[in-house]
Amino acid sequence: MFSEYEYKGFIYMPVAEDEYDADGVPDNRKIYHDIYKAEDVQRASANASWCGPAMSSNHTPYAYMTKTEFEEYIDEHLAKTTTH
Repeated sequence: MFSEYEYKGFIYMPVAEDEYDADGVPDNRKIYHDIYKAEDVQRASANASWCGPAMSSNHTPYAYMTKTEFEEYIDEHLAKTTTH
C-alpha cells in the first residue's frame, strides 16, 4: 500500500501507469516518481487549479519509494542546490 509523503516542503505524489499485453491484460505497472513543492500544491488547491511537479526521481519505475528513500532523495537534492 502506498501513501504520499511530505518532507521539508516537498510532497511525493507518484503516478502509476499500467502496461498491457497484446490481449489487453495488465502485465506491468510503471511508476513515475513525481515530487511537488508543498506550497505549489496548496496554492493550486486554493485556486482550484493545477501545478506540475517540481522534479521527478529516477528511482526504479517498478516500485514506490519508501518514506526513507524519499527523505534521502530530498536531502541530497537540497544539499546540491544549497552548495551551488
